[in-house]
Amino acid sequence: MKVEVIAQPKMFWLAGEQNWMQAVGHEIRVGQYRFCVIGIGEVFNISEVTTGTKVFEVPMNGLTLMLTSTKEDTLAFFEGVIAPKLVRLVEKQGDKLKPQLKKYKKITKETLGKMPPIEDFDDTLITAPISDIKH
Repeated sequence: MKVEVIAQPKMFWLAGEQNWMQAVGHEIRVGQYRFCVIGIGEVFNISEVTTGTKVFEVPMNGLTLMLTSTKEDTLAFFEGVIAPKLVRLVEKQGDKLKPQLKKYKKITKETLGKMPPIEDFDDTLITAPISDIKH
């Protein structure tokens, strides 16, 4: 099963109780399925991209914070820790996953309306080296 962690951050939409909630994170593709990983408070929230529904959370602790101190380290953490959990989930769900997602997509559309478009997020200000020029 092909697994890909996308380095380009994106603006995703999570399904809230009453509305769509905007959040920046990274996409992980597992086979034909798309998930997003978003740091929220003291957890990484892992949600399915097309429905915005939460799949599971991974708690952050001191070790996690050290392992994700740079963008490159964070992407490696996603590839080494979160992606394998998603692979196991997709393999365990098997043929049941696609109809479940279709059902969740219908529910979120009826409850929250159409999901806004997912867009690339420009992180150059966050990841750019600090300038020596003083203003």
